[in-house]
Amino acid sequence: MDPSSIPVATQKQQVLFTVHGNGPKGFLDGTEIVPPLVVMSTIGEAVVNPDFCNYKKQDCALASWLLSTISPHILPKLVGAKTSHSVRSTLLRFFPPIQPPKSCISIFNYVT
Repeated sequence: MDPSSIPVATQKQQVLFTVHGNGPKGFLDGTEIVPPLVVMSTIGEAVVNPDFCNYKKQDCALASWLLSTISPHILPKLVGAKTSHSVRSTLLRFFPPIQPPKSCISIFNYVT
């Protein structure tokens, strides 16, 4: 389904449900601490950190999901974004948040 055919209010609701339900706020605002890529094993060998692998999987899934909700004409602005935080940061550079009505919550204002 083309994201541009989905009403903006519906897209925002999807994002809010995901942020509230899965807790990825730290990925979006950059406060989630990235685990080290390599750790020492119990026998002193450098090994890939499973926590880093899990972090990367979660972040990639979130970034992919965010990109799937964005209109095709905006996607070229996001080429090169490597994390969900960089997707959000790039969008905020091009589309700074506006003061929403008090009855509305914007995902980009929510995670700042």
